[in-house]
Amino acid sequence: MSKETAFLAADFNWVRSQQSIWSNEPADVATLNHDHVESVLRDFARLDPPNAGSAIGRVVNGPAGSGKTHFLGTLRRRVWDKHGWFILLDIVGIKDFWRTACLAFIRSLRQALPDGRSQYQAVFEAALRRVPAEKRNAIVAANKNLDGGAIGTVNLFVKILQAEFPDALQHSNIIRALLLQGDPEVMEIAYNWLQGLEVDPSDRKKLNITAPSPENVELVRGISWLMSLGGPTLIAIDQIDSIVAVSNLAADSASDGSDETENAARNIIHLFGNGLMDLKGITARSMIVVSCLGETWTILRERVLSAVHQRFSEPVFLRPASAETGQISDLIASRLRPHYAEPGNMPPYATWPFCPQAIAKLGLLLPRKALMLCENFRLNCLAEAKSLNASISKMARL
Repeated sequence: MSKETAFLAADFNWVRSQQSIWSNEPADVATLNHDHVESVLRDFARLDPPNAGSAIGRVVNGPAGSGKTHFLGTLRRRVWDKHGWFILLDIVGIKDFWRTACLAFIRSLRQALPDGRSQYQAVFEAALRRVPAEKRNAIVAANKNLDGGAIGTVNLFVKILQAEFPDALQHSNIIRALLLQGDPEVMEIAYNWLQGLEVDPSDRKKLNITAPSPENVELVRGISWLMSLGGPTLIAIDQIDSIVAVSNLAADSASDGSDETENAARNIIHLFGNGLMDLKGITARSMIVVSCLGETWTILRERVLSAVHQRFSEPVFLRPASAETGQISDLIASRLRPHYAEPGNMPPYATWPFCPQAIAKLGLLLPRKALMLCENFRLNCLAEAKSLNASISKMARL
């Protein structure tokens, strides 16, 4: 394969889904807004002491295409590197804040860490390390004839936590349900119970769960408490702009204050805003980071958060990528590198065919715009296949 063919196969896609936050992108550019990342992580580090409370929330603003989702993906990776926990809250289609938040905690805890363990498995292992070894050993010895497979092991874990932490008794059913997600025989029952769904008493008995599911807010409280035993939690909230903008527009455009459309729109804004405040209050050893457009945060602050906006620091603004500092070159090279890695594809420089002189002319540019320019050139080369080499050569000489 030639370097020309490798270039045409490059992926300059500039749209990142929320799910991409969980993946380690080969095209990650660590230099983009590095200072803002470090600032958030410095605040997050204040949660390292086991008895820490919650940190002041952080707000990250930037126009579309500035890399807000990329920013959260970088935070997720760095938080995991520091042995903390990461929760991603998706509010698309929100109707019940606490049901949405509960599902976000459950789904996020099922995400796999780089070593293959799920987050919830790592949470339990970290929590158990907080229990003195002699207590763990004594309980294990007392249960040396333990029978019952996974459920028996879960019961043992609960006893170990209860021996050291009085609050474990209050949350024992949540602990059992979380752990039993790893047992194929009962995982569906455990998952349904954790979502607040109705579970038959006979099925609950199989799991040694002693009560129906509590309200979603209490599920979130219990899960957060357990997570706090093993480390701090960063709760990321992304892609809220469309739902807030649409709701705000509907609220402003309705002519009658009693109009159902206006009321529904206002309810969505207040549902999310009030939920955001309550989430900060009930989660332990946690920090909330909200990523959104500047206009979105203004709407939330003015309509819902005016009395308590001090619980969040002033927004930081993501900056365009800079050609002068090499950020645009790093961005382009990161997309080309996987395709140039094969033998025979090695180009004369990392950004080929986009030469340093051409990149320098870009100055300051949103990451999305830089990728769009690269993709437009790639598509033009594909469309003019007969003059492919000529087009690429011309760009390389600019």
